[in-house]
Amino acid sequence: MLSVLCIHAVSLVFTHCNPVNASPVLARIDQLIMKFTDKQISSLKPRDKRYNVWEENSYGFGNLGIRIFPTGRRSWIFMYRYNNKSRMLTLGQYPEMTVAKAHAAYGDAVRRLEQGYDPATVPLNQRIEKIKSQVIEDLSEQYLEEVIKPNRAARTYSEYSRVHEHDILPAIGKMMAKTVKKKEIKAILKKVLDSDYS
Repeated sequence: MLSVLCIHAVSLVFTHCNPVNASPVLARIDQLIMKFTDKQISSLKPRDKRYNVWEENSYGFGNLGIRIFPTGRRSWIFMYRYNNKSRMLTLGQYPEMTVAKAHAAYGDAVRRLEQGYDPATVPLNQRIEKIKSQVIEDLSEQYLEEVIKPNRAARTYSEYSRVHEHDILPAIGKMMAKTVKKKEIKAILKKVLDSDYS
C-alpha cells in the first residue's frame, strides 16, 4: 500500500503537469442566488468542505457557479449537459477572472453548446497552457474525484485523500502546475515515506 500511495502522490502532480483530457466533475448544488456581484461573492465564507453557489436564470443551457474552497479560494465553474451527460468546466479563478469576465466566458461556452460543440473541447495548445496555468489544488482535487473515487475502493480513496490533504496540498497546493519541480515531488515522497515508517 505504501508504494502505491507514493506513486499516486506523484501522479496527482505529474498527471496534471502534463496535459490530459479528463472527464468533468459533477457538483452538488448547495445554494442559488439571482445574480453574481462582487459584494455577494465576497460575502461567501469558507466552510470545512468546498461548496458551490450557482447563479439562477443562466441561459437555460447550464449553470454558472462559483466554487468556494476551505482555504477561501474561489473558482468559476460551468455545469452543463453534452451528449446526455452532465459535465462541469472550470472557467477561471476569482478575483483574477472578474464577474464580467466570468459572464463573458460563460456566454462563450453557451455559444459553443448552441453550435453543437463541447465547451471543454479546445485546441490542444490552449488546453495545454490552461492546465499548466492551473494550481495543483484544483487539479489534484479533480484527479481524486474523477479518477480515484469512481475506480477505487472507499478505503483506498480515503488513503489517497489523506496523502493529498496532509502531504501534497501543504507543499505545492498553491503552485501552478508549470512551476512544480522534481525536487518538490521528491520532498513529498520523502515526507510520506518518513511518516509511514516512523
